[in-house]
Amino acid sequence: MKKNLLALFTLTTFIFAGSVSPLLSLRFADISNSTAALPTPTTTIGLKMDLGDGVASGFDVNTRTVNGVDQSDFRIFIQRSFGTVGIGRHYNGDPQFTVGGTYSTLSNMSVNFDYVINNLTDEDGAANTNDPFDNELRLSLSVSF
Repeated sequence: MKKNLLALFTLTTFIFAGSVSPLLSLRFADISNSTAALPTPTTTIGLKMDLGDGVASGFDVNTRTVNGVDQSDFRIFIQRSFGTVGIGRHYNGDPQFTVGGTYSTLSNMSVNFDYVINNLTDEDGAANTNDPFDNELRLSLSVSF
């Protein structure tokens, strides 16, 4: 019974929410620190909801495998026609912030440049040291449906 109620609630939420669309991206992390070529892209999946007046909000999840261990980061963002602001969780669980610009190339495709602020991260996991990950510039090619 609870499963049926949850499914009904989820369905009605999407029906009355307005314009909710899935978002798929190829994300190139830390392009400014790369010396030879673009880093290996990772895939990102999320949902974006149109809030009206050129404003959209949503979330995306990025998963990668490092040394056989799956890691993922998560971001909630607010987007206007000219840029994006986001707050989320870094791969190791620490907070990260993003500020970026968006360039629409086609009706459903865009190129996003995000400056990722990692000042609150802790690279080695020791809580009493101050060794954050470097801030990075990230490039994404996104398709929304």
